[in-house]
Amino acid sequence: MPTPNRVHLEVNSYKLRMLVTTNFWHKWWKVKVNGTAAKVHRVNYNFQTVEIPPGVSAIESYCVAESLERGKYLSLLEIISILGLFIIGSAK
Repeated sequence: MPTPNRVHLEVNSYKLRMLVTTNFWHKWWKVKVNGTAAKVHRVNYNFQTVEIPPGVSAIESYCVAESLERGKYLSLLEIISILGLFIIGSAK
């Protein structure tokens, strides 16, 4: 099921084609074609395109916000630090 940051498509092409989607292009968007990472190209300034091989292909387009990924790890580090300080402080 599509979500705001993940889209699954199945396409059938008789020869090598470019699939254009109206997802807004951003460097955080990634694409897998038949389970293999593929390059997302910018088209018409705002949209995405990806090369599709001949035959039936499964396309998975997803957004990985790098800043949110970094923030997850920084938050975890902060929680561990606070817990460590709490344990050290209560041992005295």
